[in-house]
Amino acid sequence: MILDQDSYYRDQSGMSFEQRVLINYDKPATLDDVLLLRHMERLSEGEPIQRPCYCFVTLTRTPEVEEISAAPIVILEGLMALWDEPPEVATGRRTHVCFSRSGLPGDRFPPQ
Repeated sequence: MILDQDSYYRDQSGMSFEQRVLINYDKPATLDDVLLLRHMERLSEGEPIQRPCYCFVTLTRTPEVEEISAAPIVILEGLMALWDEPPEVATGRRTHVCFSRSGLPGDRFPPQ
């Protein structure tokens, strides 16, 4: 199962829309890393989570959540997935990193 890091942007509903559009969302401080790591721990223990839903139009979390069931393999997908402490330190599980240099979907082995 794939856990997308974009769902874990901090809720900015306490700010005006004009303030929210000025935020650089490519910085780690915009993520709720405490909730993300807690959810990764729960998934690694075989427990389901209530993943937040984020609206990229309003730049806020929505009231809805999505029930995510645990799976034998959890893939954390996101631009800043390895920014902080590696997930295996937080969850006690192994981590494998795979990325594409070109950024094109499906490009696992770009030309050298």
